[in-house]
Amino acid sequence: MNSIISKSLQIGQEILSQRTSRSRKDSGQFLTPEPLAKYMAQQLGVIQSVEHILDPAMGSGTLLCALIERLIDEGNPLEVWIDGFELDRELFVAAESVLNEAVAHASEHNINITLRLFNTDFVLNGMQFLRPSLLETPVGEKSYHHIIANPPYFKINSNDPRRQVAENLLSGHTNIYTLFMGLASQMIDSGCACFVVPRSFCSGAYFKQFRRDIMQNVQIQHIHIFESRTEAFRQDDVLQENLVISFTSRKTDSTDNCISISSSDFLDPLSSDTEPRHITENKFVSPLGLFRLPTTDLDEMILDVVDSWSDRLHSQEMEISTGPVVAFRAKQYLQDEPSQLTSVPLLWMQHIKPQQVEWPLNSNFRKSQYVSDEEPSILVDNANYVLLRRFSAKEEARRLVAAPYLANEYDFDMLGLENHLNYIYGKKRELTNQEVIGLSALLNSGLIDRYFRISNGNTQVNATELRALPIPPLSVIRAIGEKMIAVAENYDIDAIVVETLQTFMLIPNDFPILRETRVI
Repeated sequence: MNSIISKSLQIGQEILSQRTSRSRKDSGQFLTPEPLAKYMAQQLGVIQSVEHILDPAMGSGTLLCALIERLIDEGNPLEVWIDGFELDRELFVAAESVLNEAVAHASEHNINITLRLFNTDFVLNGMQFLRPSLLETPVGEKSYHHIIANPPYFKINSNDPRRQVAENLLSGHTNIYTLFMGLASQMIDSGCACFVVPRSFCSGAYFKQFRRDIMQNVQIQHIHIFESRTEAFRQDDVLQENLVISFTSRKTDSTDNCISISSSDFLDPLSSDTEPRHITENKFVSPLGLFRLPTTDLDEMILDVVDSWSDRLHSQEMEISTGPVVAFRAKQYLQDEPSQLTSVPLLWMQHIKPQQVEWPLNSNFRKSQYVSDEEPSILVDNANYVLLRRFSAKEEARRLVAAPYLANEYDFDMLGLENHLNYIYGKKRELTNQEVIGLSALLNSGLIDRYFRISNGNTQVNATELRALPIPPLSVIRAIGEKMIAVAENYDIDAIVVETLQTFMLIPNDFPILRETRVI
C-alpha cells in the first residue's frame, strides 16, 4: 500500500509532462508531493464512521491515496464516504483507476469506502448548493465532515463564469484557489478542512473581502508555512511561498481562538524539529485585516513594537503612488539616447539599489533610460522622493528595496518613473533631504523588512500595504536621515535605525540589530 501514493503521483506527472509549461500554468495544475500529501492527511483530525470526505480538485488522486493509507495505518475498522472532483478528463481517469485500487486494498483492512468521483467543475457544481437552480441538480453533498485539497492556482477575470456565479455570495476572489477555499468554508461541517495554497491571500487589497468572509465562516486551527518559494512544488517551478492551512467551521462549539503556526524551508513539514507557535486571532489579523504569520519570538516582538507606532504616511502628509510611465503605452516617448531639448531621465526598477539611485546604467542595460518631456502627464516634477521597487527577486536579501531621490542632484525640471516603481512624496510640501534619506533607511532596515514579510509572502510590494505600514514620527525619521548623512558612505543602516529608535524609546534597549530577514 505504501506505493499507491507514489503511483498516483507518478501517473499524474507522466500526464502533465506531455503538456507545455504554459498549458500547465494556465490551468494551475501542480501535483502534491508525497511527504506533503501525508502531512495534510494527518491534519484532518479524528475520522469516524459514516463521515463524508471531499477532495474538490483531486488531480491524479494523491491526497486521497494518502488519506486512505492513513486510515489503514491507524487500524480502526470504519465505513466512510469519499467524493472526488476533477475537471481534467485525463487526470480524472488516472485518479479513478488508482483510487479504485486503493479502496480495494482498504477493504482488506476493514476500511469500507464508498467512492464517488465526478468529472465536473467543482466550483460551478458547488455554487448550485448556495444558489439553487431548477434547471440543474448538483452532484455530491451540500456539506462534508472533512475536506482536503490542493486546488488549482490561476487568476480569474471578471468574465469567468465561476467568478460571475459567485458574485454576492463569495466576494473578493481574483484567483481560482480562493473560490475553492470560499466554498469549502461554507461546506465544512463538524470536522476539519486542509488546503495547500499560495500565501498571497494573506495580504493585498484584492483579497481583503475574502479574508473578512473566511474569518466569519471558519476557525483557523493551524498554518504551516514553507518559507522557500521553490521547495514545496520544486518539480513544478513554482516561485512563490506556499502554506498549508487547516480550519473548522465557526458553527462548531469552540472557546479556543488560538492559531498554531509552524514553518520549514523544506518539503516535509513532519521532519521539522521546531514546535508550533500559538498566537491569538487578534495578533494573527492585523488592524487593517492582513493575516500575519509570526514564526519566532522575535517576530512577535517585531509585531508588538511596530504595531505600537500610531503614524502612517497619510498622517505625516505623505502619499505613495505608482510610477506613471507604462512602457508599452508610452513607447513613442521613450529614448535610448538623450535629446538636449526634450529628454529627461527615465528610472526603472533596476535603477533602484538599497539607499542609492544608480542612473544611468551602463550599455548592458537594454531599456530606454530617457523619456521625452513632450507628454507631461506621464512625468513627475523633479522633487525629492523615496523610490521603491514594486517587485523583489527571489534571491534578494530584502523584500523592500528603497532609495532616496534627491532633486538637487539632477538638472532637469521633470522626471519619468516607470510603472514597476512606487514613489513617496509630500502632499503639501516637498520632503527634505533628511526626510527622504531617513525614510529610505527605515524601509531598507531589517526591522521593517521582517515586519513586512510576516504579513506578506509575495514578491510584490504594493502601495496599499505601504500606506498601511506604521511609521515613527517625522522627527525620528529626520534623525535617522541626519545620522545617515553624517556618516556619509560608511553607514550601517540596520544599526543606525535601531539605535535611533532606541534613543527615542520606540523599541526596547535590548532589541537586536536584525540583518537577515529571510528564513534560510
